[in-house]
Amino acid sequence: MFAYVAGSPLVILKVLGISTTTYGLLFALTAIGIMAGSFLSGRLNTRGVPPRRLMSFGLLLAAISAIALVAVSMSGAAQVQKLLPLLIINTFCYGLIAPNALHNALQSVPEIAGSAAVIGFLRMLGGATASALVPFLFDGHTANAMPEVMALFAIASLSTYTLLQFHQ
Repeated sequence: MFAYVAGSPLVILKVLGISTTTYGLLFALTAIGIMAGSFLSGRLNTRGVPPRRLMSFGLLLAAISAIALVAVSMSGAAQVQKLLPLLIINTFCYGLIAPNALHNALQSVPEIAGSAAVIGFLRMLGGATASALVPFLFDGHTANAMPEVMALFAIASLSTYTLLQFHQ
């Protein structure tokens, strides 16, 4: 998510040459993706869908959409029409993942619910790292840096979550 927030102005404004007004509208669409994912997560949770299932689905779809973003950007075919649907899917996944991740983390140790602050700190630290990586890797000409960092973190998250599931 933070790689997208840090990288989207570089990619959409500088590489693709979209106006700032249009960029604002496109950014709003991805924000709607987050809200839709969070809304759906809440609805499915109240209907008995386990948070782990939503988390697994969200992480898998986030990794797939991020890899697709890398493929589009590296093919040289990066255009708003091709990137935007994948970005909306990816931000939708964040809406599914974030609330369920916190629930899963605290479910096994409810007696130390104060550890939510540590979890929040770690999420922000990861976000800060992703935010710093995108401009560091940005070459000024291609859309590659943002999707590459998004894919790196999505795959790392999915891998870590999968490994933790096998050890429980």
